[in-house]
Amino acid sequence: MTMSLTSDLPKEFPDAVWNAIAAYLPQQDVVNLALVNYRLYVIAIRNLYRNLWFKKSVVLPNCHLESAAYWTLIGSSSNVLAKKELHNQIFKARQAVLLQSLTINPELLIYIEKVAIFEDSNSDDTAQINEKLIELIKGNCLNLQSFQVFNKNRDLHLSDRELPHLKKLKTCAINHLLQLQELPTSLKHLHVNLLDTYKIEKNACLETKTALLRLYGLESLYLSSDEISTLTFLHFVINDLKPPKSKKFQFKTLKIIYYHGFNDYNATLRDLILSFIYDYCDLSALVNLELVLGCDIPNCSCLPSFSDELCEKGKLTNLRKLAFIEKTEQKRHDFVENWDISVGRLILKLPATPDVEYLSIRHSPPPDGNLENGLEGNFIRRKNLYQDVLPKLRTLRVLISPSFFASCACYETITSDLLWNGCNCEFCSKYLSLFDEYIMKHFYLDTSSGLLKDVISPRFFAAAANSLARRMFTPSDVMHNASDLDLLSFPPTLSTWDFHGYSYFMHQDGYNCEFNQSLFPQLAKVISHFMDDYVQGCMKRLPLLSFCILSGVYFDTSDRHSTGGPKSLFDDPGTKPDLVVKDH
Repeated sequence: MTMSLTSDLPKEFPDAVWNAIAAYLPQQDVVNLALVNYRLYVIAIRNLYRNLWFKKSVVLPNCHLESAAYWTLIGSSSNVLAKKELHNQIFKARQAVLLQSLTINPELLIYIEKVAIFEDSNSDDTAQINEKLIELIKGNCLNLQSFQVFNKNRDLHLSDRELPHLKKLKTCAINHLLQLQELPTSLKHLHVNLLDTYKIEKNACLETKTALLRLYGLESLYLSSDEISTLTFLHFVINDLKPPKSKKFQFKTLKIIYYHGFNDYNATLRDLILSFIYDYCDLSALVNLELVLGCDIPNCSCLPSFSDELCEKGKLTNLRKLAFIEKTEQKRHDFVENWDISVGRLILKLPATPDVEYLSIRHSPPPDGNLENGLEGNFIRRKNLYQDVLPKLRTLRVLISPSFFASCACYETITSDLLWNGCNCEFCSKYLSLFDEYIMKHFYLDTSSGLLKDVISPRFFAAAANSLARRMFTPSDVMHNASDLDLLSFPPTLSTWDFHGYSYFMHQDGYNCEFNQSLFPQLAKVISHFMDDYVQGCMKRLPLLSFCILSGVYFDTSDRHSTGGPKSLFDDPGTKPDLVVKDH
């Protein structure tokens, strides 16, 4: 029997089947499905408008991750050579078209359930998001379930007036304490953003009983990486709301910050954190934990003590996902290694019962790769530490390090070995010599000394690492309360480098430089080959590991019998990835 796609085939399947099919299609394929006939248009349009993602970028080509089909990206140009002005124009034009569609056909607003807005970390222009469009969505999408803004523009967030009307809202952020009493009873996941109006709000009319009830109803609490914000929030909860210690919060997901700063300026915050998690939270209920950790005081043992105490008092027996973020102002190897030791200590002291399946570790290496005492022996010692620690997590399936290659770039012996004695495949042999020529013909402005210096391998690969890592959450996103527990919830986006703009890279006078963004995919492939040995080492030590992401380079590690080793999903031309990762 033959069937016509436009007539017979849709009649063979019920709408539920077509909805399931549409949910797995990439964005452009859903658009094409909507053009077949009216019935499929109705099905496709629901999927297109359900989850809206605003980011001035595009999803990496040939991305088959489920998250790529989950979101409809309102982004910019896919042309790697497009200038900043063109990206801005396309981004604004797509928002304008969406605004027009929602205005002409307001029935589309009922389909919108999730909205995520990201900041362009490479742009100084803060007026990239169409505020009129966002206001229309916030005020009229009664089925809205999640509204997340990882952006410094506070006007984009939900207001006191809008919150009570969103009866289905499950995820959002608050910008000031008075919003606690306005949260709908449906809310389960709360992000605490920058709070700087505590003195004004302290004497305001706040229904503390209502606010406390809302907190008890939460499943997830994400405290801000910003210290003032977290200090304000915790001081208010403990001293003003005064929850009884006999009735502890039953959070399943928790993000906290524990940082020991210069001159002990934030001792009060650390005390509040310890009081909050031990006196008011049932840590045994935690399934997901994110820790922003750091200590900038020489010869201090606060982080190891914190790790020991957390494992001893917390009884973290139900953990499935674990994320660490380094917070530091130091640019010395010994501080980084001490942080690694504290993280390793916490992992080793975890109870035997938790089956941790997801681990993310984000360091904070210097953007220029200039780490004091960045010697090969120090690198090897850090490498050996993780080789000893990671096998503890026998059930680990996902391993992510957004800063892995940026950390490697801090050790000149490692990057020089990559450049001159790296992968011997035909591809790398061809392009490594080209990148060596680039280094010989370029210099950069060292902002610490104000001098022009020759580019060396750590500076070159640090710039490449930062560009690759922007495929995922950036440090700016994390600062605005994006969570590394959710790194798989969004697909990787296109991020390139023109080999010049970063840290004032410039070529020598008289040199006909032809390096631009079109060569960045080749550099990414060279770096992915460098990572192969490290990924294979993880596969040997972690028997269930199926997915590994290092600095925006995605590896399928599920096939233990493959002779070619781990498969790079996006940085090896010719590869057709078929991996699907579900995490929403």
